[in-house]
Amino acid sequence: MATSNPAGTEEMEVEQDPRGAEGEDPRPACERPRKRRRLDDKYKAFNEDEKVLLKKYDDLETKTRKIIEATYGKFTALTQGTMPEGINYLKKRLDTLKEKTSLDSICIGFLGPTGAGKSSLINAILGKELFLPVSCSSTCTSCTVHVTRSTSDFYEAKVHLLSDQEWKDEVKKCVAILSRIEDEDNDDNEVDTYDDSVQEASSTLCGIYGDGAEKKAYEDLLKMKMKVTLPPRRIIKIKEKESVAACSVLWIISDIERAQGEKVQGLLLDESIKACVGGKCTDIALVATKSDNLNLRAYNSTRGNREPPIQNKHDAILERNEDLKAKKEKSIKEKLKRRLPPDSEIINKPNLVYTVSANEFCEPEHLNQEETEIPKLREYIREIYLKEKKKVVSEYVADAYGIHQLAENFGSEERLVEQHFQESGVEAFVNSEVDTLMQNLERCFGELEQPLCDGVEYAKRSCKSRVNKFLTKENGYRGFHKTLKAVCLKNGVYVSKTFARIDFNEDLATPIYDKISGHFGNVFRTKRPTRQSLWLHLQAFKNEVKKKIDEIGKRHKLPESKTDTCTREMEVMLTKLKKKILRRKKAIYDTLPLSIQNDLKPHYEVASNVRGARSCDQMKMILRENIEREVRNNMFEKAKLKMKSHLLKLKEEIVTTLKKEVSIVLKLALLQQEQLAVMLPDIEKECRGMKHLYDETLRTTQ
Repeated sequence: MATSNPAGTEEMEVEQDPRGAEGEDPRPACERPRKRRRLDDKYKAFNEDEKVLLKKYDDLETKTRKIIEATYGKFTALTQGTMPEGINYLKKRLDTLKEKTSLDSICIGFLGPTGAGKSSLINAILGKELFLPVSCSSTCTSCTVHVTRSTSDFYEAKVHLLSDQEWKDEVKKCVAILSRIEDEDNDDNEVDTYDDSVQEASSTLCGIYGDGAEKKAYEDLLKMKMKVTLPPRRIIKIKEKESVAACSVLWIISDIERAQGEKVQGLLLDESIKACVGGKCTDIALVATKSDNLNLRAYNSTRGNREPPIQNKHDAILERNEDLKAKKEKSIKEKLKRRLPPDSEIINKPNLVYTVSANEFCEPEHLNQEETEIPKLREYIREIYLKEKKKVVSEYVADAYGIHQLAENFGSEERLVEQHFQESGVEAFVNSEVDTLMQNLERCFGELEQPLCDGVEYAKRSCKSRVNKFLTKENGYRGFHKTLKAVCLKNGVYVSKTFARIDFNEDLATPIYDKISGHFGNVFRTKRPTRQSLWLHLQAFKNEVKKKIDEIGKRHKLPESKTDTCTREMEVMLTKLKKKILRRKKAIYDTLPLSIQNDLKPHYEVASNVRGARSCDQMKMILRENIEREVRNNMFEKAKLKMKSHLLKLKEEIVTTLKKEVSIVLKLALLQQEQLAVMLPDIEKECRGMKHLYDETLRTTQ
């Protein structure tokens, strides 16, 4: 493939072939050039046209990065001692671009209970049979798996193991859960395996240390040798991963035989919707696995009046799959419409449910590979990758081009800069527009005030019933004391492999979320923003600044390149700000249960230390009495104020950032050339190269 370099000449991906007519290379083997890695090796998941396009993106990025490094080197040589803020701004921007990674990970979350088929599905998508443990009941509990797209190879699965200290903390908690509690609930007929928390703690320890580990003391366990071999890079801290919060896409994985009405599936859907409202998630799907599991005779008996009976398993599987899709898509859309804005893209996406069979994909018997729908999921991941690659490379080249244009206009005589900046009226304009933006943001965040107040009142009214529901078990109390102790040991949050995740703090905050979720989603939405949306006000600010730039450009007869540079830098600012806001969005959304958890933490600790007869009743009494006390002490009001304080802090950061950076950029870009006293080192060659790459990127991405 031929690609254009910054100088305008053509260079080929491979070296000139010295072979003669017979095709033999006359040079000795030791002198022959090493063959470069073929596109097929790097992008084997993609078709030929996509491979060529991806290689083009790689070339654009590589050449851009080389120019950035060259320019940054010249800045480093120049900037000795105290430098004007303009030069510091340029240098910081170049440094950011120099260090920027090609692509941030796009995390696809696989959510589902044990046995749902998550590992088999990942193996099928990766095309590597048994790449991950399948149907594992021991060691796979000590890791989390997420799939990311990568430029280095097909798709990658990364396994993140607990650090040493995190594992010690986990062992300590497991031992605490397994410690025998002597109370009335421990009758002779009780067996710990009925209690999910005990079963999980026991299987975790035995899976790592071997049989009998559940009976060992904490200190003894730490001295024991693990029965599993850990890879050299085992210390990757899970706490540095955001888990569901970091996922752009969430797939709810469910065995097809349970997908019709599985309770856990509904709970996972609720968690996924929360991630859409308060996190980075932009897409949700239900993936029903093991679609080849079907008894033909039993299925025909459930078809009702549909005639005639289906004669082969292939047709029965496809019919059952389509029926399931229609039913589940309807129910999922109904739930999405209750929680998300009516014009959300997720609600209107064509595919919300996939029915897949990893077994049939690997060893076809009743279905062909297309009918297993594994190729659909692969295609979906490819589309995500291509879309993000195009977006990231386009932004990267545009950012680099913009900062080089900005650098061309710069002079370091601060007195002349300030004089011109003030005389042009830009300084007063920026201050005025920032004040207007601040007022708009106050009104924007003010949309949450009444829903928050309504939610607090609703939470206070429903708190007692929610506490009673959590502490009252419909199926009896056998083993419940251990689950309750596990919840208290972990400050109200307990994640089970077998049953649903327990978050007592979030449950208490649910009435507030019920009142604010729609409004919160509108405030932070970036696509199809409404008058309630934060992004709409930021766009309005950008448009007003652009008008002023154009006005100044016409009045002072500035080159169009200068005004274009300002506009492009404004886009860069807002893109950075948008990413920052999305990261803060999750933290703001989570303030409610975290505030409640902070108030209840001392009471969880007291309850977890209860021992002896009737300990379960004592724990429940401690929780009931102290939750009532905290409600009287304005627990929910404090949670509301915590969220408002985070919103206020975000508003102040937005305003401060824009006021400072817009002022600097306008000073740099709108200077008259004759006013420049000191010029930067010669970067004319780099600027020409970036102009060439920018134009080439526009042609490539059209």
